[in-house]
Amino acid sequence: EREIACERLVFNTTEDILLAMQDSGVSYAELAKRLGKSKSHVSQILNGTRNMTLRTLADISYVIDCEIKLKMAWMYPIKL
Repeated sequence: EREIACERLVFNTTEDILLAMQDSGVSYAELAKRLGKSKSHVSQILNGTRNMTLRTLADISYVIDCEIKLKMAWMYPIKL
């Protein structure tokens, strides 16, 4: 279950980034240029083969002019 939760978070995060890029008209090449990284580096981050740190996520959101909102919720009901 832990691995599935990790994969779900990576998938959802990268999908949100890709949608924001699409809405902003930002390509992989343009994102790479704005980040000062190679296009292959950006591709690896967005396809999940390279670890995305919170700092990288913040940098990406900044250069595509989006705000990151993180929401944590209990996976199972809490028993008191």
